[in-house]
Amino acid sequence: MNIDPTMEWGVSPVQTESDLFATAAHEAGHAIVARMLGLRVAFLKIAADGSGKSSIEPAHHLEIADQIAVYTAGSQAVKLLGFEQRRQAGDDDHGKVYELLNAYPEAEHDHLRSEGHRRASQILRDHRGALDRVAARLWRKWHVDGTTFEKLIAPAPP
Repeated sequence: MNIDPTMEWGVSPVQTESDLFATAAHEAGHAIVARMLGLRVAFLKIAADGSGKSSIEPAHHLEIADQIAVYTAGSQAVKLLGFEQRRQAGDDDHGKVYELLNAYPEAEHDHLRSEGHRRASQILRDHRGALDRVAARLWRKWHVDGTTFEKLIAPAPP
């Protein structure tokens, strides 16, 4: 599988340590849900200005609810970890969901959006330990490559 370097999600610049951790949680959420749906993750990072980015394999082959889950997972992760999502941080994600939904009848939008949110939330709850580990590592190091990401999400040996 090829990683598409143009498939990056960004989060607007932040100011406080709490905002930086929320950014790390946001990026970790996208990456964990994407990986659990079979997509490869090249990296996650927090830039010098505090903005976040993730490079994830394109999701266009997934069912629409799963694509929505990947896009909304950042905000879901921030909420799950008890942080406040900065408004602009999820705007790009919600814009992408809106674009996806445009291909479907309007009568289906609420159901598809709800199913995507439910799917992301369930995956994140099921992999809460991985979410905590990835977010903490990204917050401390500001960069997590794909190999390190895979190690962080691997189940603990029995």
